[in-house]
Amino acid sequence: MTLASILLLTAGILYSTAFFNALIPFLTRKAFDEKAFYLLCLCGFFVQTISLGLRMYQIERLPISNTYELFESIAWLVIAVDIFTMRVLKIRMVGFLGAGLAALFTLLPLLCPAFDMNSKPSGVSLIANFHGAFAGVSYALMALSFIFSLMLILQIRSLHKKSFSRISTLMPSIIALEKWNMASWRLASFTMLICFILGIIAWTQKNFDTPTIVKLAAALIIFSLQIFICIMSQKNLFRGRALAIFIISIFLISILLLFPIEYRTFAK
Repeated sequence: MTLASILLLTAGILYSTAFFNALIPFLTRKAFDEKAFYLLCLCGFFVQTISLGLRMYQIERLPISNTYELFESIAWLVIAVDIFTMRVLKIRMVGFLGAGLAALFTLLPLLCPAFDMNSKPSGVSLIANFHGAFAGVSYALMALSFIFSLMLILQIRSLHKKSFSRISTLMPSIIALEKWNMASWRLASFTMLICFILGIIAWTQKNFDTPTIVKLAAALIIFSLQIFICIMSQKNLFRGRALAIFIISIFLISILLLFPIEYRTFAK
């Protein structure tokens, strides 16, 4: 196990500890230690930053060329957004769910060696690097929308039942959730569009292999679904629970599209 992998494992454990540090008090109806939670997330983010920096130093490019690197980079971006949301927007529930998502994205690639296949050698063009970087940012923003959508469904359910539990007090209003949900989703669509354009430019500059074409097709599919949601929301055809369900579904589809790219090689 390399030093970078050990650091990633440490970051994943810290994120998991932060998640359970919030989950256990919630289930037992005890006080939530927000400072400890924030400190654990911050330490995990610091350790993961060092790990990704080591990986980048070793491969001499941004760590975004295969599923392993993308998952780790997305986890890093998710926890960065998570920390910002906790400290600036003061939404504790986003921090709680974001820590769990970051832990999953950090630890899952370490358990699946096949995700680290087909890593591109150094010398990949700057445009190709930015293509992957914008894809990671788009996924992180979709993850934020995924969290907002989960909270939106819970708030709508509480409203319909007219029963507001403790969990409802940790979340913003339905109107605020819908607003932030679509704001992050539109940003995710914009960054995915840039990702697709940069991918096309990089592809025309060099004869890339079949997995690269699959990645571009996946980016186009994701962007099309993102735009579909934006249009339906703008026309008020998707609101509330329906909007949240569609966003959750598209996010999960987007995650699944990452798997066949590296897990099944196209080499004969």
